[in-house]
Amino acid sequence: MYKSFNVKTLGILEINYSKNVFPEQGKRSRQVELLIIYLILNRDKNITSRQLISYLWGDKEDQVTIGALRNLVYRARKDLKKLYAKEPCILSKGHSYFWNPAVKCQVDYEEIMELSEKIIKGNDTDSQYRDCCWLADKFENPFLPELQDNEWIGQLNRKLIKNCFDALFQTIDKLENEGRFQEIVELTGHPHLAGIENEVLFIKKMNAYYHLKETDRALKYYQELMNSYYLFYGIETAPQIKELYQKCLDERPQVQLDTISIEDFLESSETLKGAFYCDFYVFKRIYQLNLVEAKSSDHKRALVMLTLSGQSSEENAMSEESQRLKDIMMKNLRKSDIFSQYSTTQYFLIIQAPKTGGIETAIERIIRYFDREKNHPEISISKKIKEID
Repeated sequence: MYKSFNVKTLGILEINYSKNVFPEQGKRSRQVELLIIYLILNRDKNITSRQLISYLWGDKEDQVTIGALRNLVYRARKDLKKLYAKEPCILSKGHSYFWNPAVKCQVDYEEIMELSEKIIKGNDTDSQYRDCCWLADKFENPFLPELQDNEWIGQLNRKLIKNCFDALFQTIDKLENEGRFQEIVELTGHPHLAGIENEVLFIKKMNAYYHLKETDRALKYYQELMNSYYLFYGIETAPQIKELYQKCLDERPQVQLDTISIEDFLESSETLKGAFYCDFYVFKRIYQLNLVEAKSSDHKRALVMLTLSGQSSEENAMSEESQRLKDIMMKNLRKSDIFSQYSTTQYFLIIQAPKTGGIETAIERIIRYFDREKNHPEISISKKIKEID
């Protein structure tokens, strides 16, 4: 009895039929995979040769001939024949190609999109909640992450994320209205959602803790958010998060710590790794405090400006190298050092050392690491150092 292809697109592409798998281990081809998955996702359509070239090669389509596409189709058919030899999977008519309608496919992307649409259109909260739990089970990986630089793959992934979050938040809103906060905690705590950085999700979970009177869990969750998201990215805390934090403090039992306990807590460094990164307005306030402290301190403090410059043919080169510089500073500056990003190309730092020479050495080390690790040699880094006095 014939059964359909099982097409896995959430994560690395994998197509299974019986005991056969595509692509074979160690024999992957980006263009072949793009061609096959595009025809599968559009298996109700005839796609012209020129349309296929545009979707597969993007802005390089003018350099690609019909012969190159024909050769790619030949390779794809050859690979698919190893998966399923009874009949060809890719058919052609005139100057068009299409997926053989007799070769059925079960695609995880389509299943999760249908499920999200069902949740969005649903009226029963219980059913929507159950479907949302199932949706979270399936929402483990992004859509074809290794092919994300292809425009249409990126569009489908964004559509997937939007649909899933629309379904999730619509269900959570209904659970809130019905006072079902424990189910919100369980849903937002799903392992596949726990690592997602979405402020609305943060707010919904913390709000559920607050309404359940679980203030200790809410405050612990707030601290986790501060360490793993807001402080790491230097983003100002969302106003709703601040309001919930204050509400939790107001609701907390009147428990007090003695001076030894609070010192132990404040000095704990288990979550403090590397330099302190903050948004630019927080940095500005810290700089103003350093102006006051510098007058009575024996240690030298300096304001450092690091600037990236250069032109690259790659669109995201500067953003990539800026992130690389940030990662290097986070790992190699000391815990007492502070830095902030002013723009894509510029960072400001406050560095402290017993002598001015120590500051120069620290910055030269950062520049040396950056020059060694950067992927775009045309992008360079310059420094300016001004002592704070």
